[in-house]
Amino acid sequence: MKSSEPEVAGKIQEMIDRNSTSSQVPNTFIGNKHFCESDYTIHRTPAWMASVRMASVRMASERVIGTELVNEDNLKGYYMADGALYTYVRGDEYHNIFPFWDWRRIPGITTYENNTPIPNPNKTDSRNHSSCVGGVTYQHTGITAMQLKRNKLEANKTWVFTDDYVLCMGSNIHADSTATIMTSIDQRFSKDKVWSEDNKRFFHDNTGYIILQADTCIAVTENKEGQWKDFMGMYKPEMLKNKLFSIYLKHRKDMPASYIYLTLPATTQQKVRKFDSSPIHILRNDKEAQAVVIKDLCYVSVYHPTQILIEGQNPIAISEPGTYIIHTKKGNFVAHRPFTAGNSI
Repeated sequence: MKSSEPEVAGKIQEMIDRNSTSSQVPNTFIGNKHFCESDYTIHRTPAWMASVRMASVRMASERVIGTELVNEDNLKGYYMADGALYTYVRGDEYHNIFPFWDWRRIPGITTYENNTPIPNPNKTDSRNHSSCVGGVTYQHTGITAMQLKRNKLEANKTWVFTDDYVLCMGSNIHADSTATIMTSIDQRFSKDKVWSEDNKRFFHDNTGYIILQADTCIAVTENKEGQWKDFMGMYKPEMLKNKLFSIYLKHRKDMPASYIYLTLPATTQQKVRKFDSSPIHILRNDKEAQAVVIKDLCYVSVYHPTQILIEGQNPIAISEPGTYIIHTKKGNFVAHRPFTAGNSI
């Protein structure tokens, strides 16, 4: 701003004012956008925002590396692109949290549960070996999906973004291992008490979590110790303490697992308790596809050629893997992008 013309500086100040937590100016910087060249999705509403970070290979060539480790910076970031979902209301939800994180419970990711050291991406394959990664937007909503294939673990993961919540779906979760697999829902600083009901509805720090279908859900508040040096080698050893809230799912071992849950940012305990999930109609959550109808739109992730059955419509055949949004009344595609598409839509 100091080196800008007054008119430009004024526009910058207006943007700052709109995005301030104490702003009285309506935030118009809203919407959904998937950045296909970096496998990254941003979703913004007037009250909250969310982001999803993924990694993939595209066609026969490697395209996006999930993480990097340079000069001992990001020593524990091996899983940071395995479908990490962050939600923000104030903006400080994860600020300076790295020394205390369980790096296998990065919010949104699906991975093994164990206590072995976090792999070094420079010494271990850090790429996701699937080209089925992408997203598409329609109006202020969107769908993002990834097929996770790494370390002999596979999972189909989908996120549907609306004005009120993020719907998270997982299917065909399995591994060539006897280790327990888990999906992290969130892990952030502890703020006040955690409210729960029937181990299916939770509220903490302006955010609600509703488990619609899963195996075992665990929510814990823990005193944690850690140091920045464990994450970034440039820091001096200094042990720090803090308290973290973590909520995650443990999956069955005897068959491919799945999950469906909602994350509701910028909400209240009362709204979480009274939230009516019946308008969310899950059509598919399997190996071939994940599909859900919300209002007049059907959000679909397809990993293998299949048909989508929407009530009142003829079967809709989808031959190319990708993300699709279908208008349920008209039966036509309002937005779609195959996973092999090279342009952001």
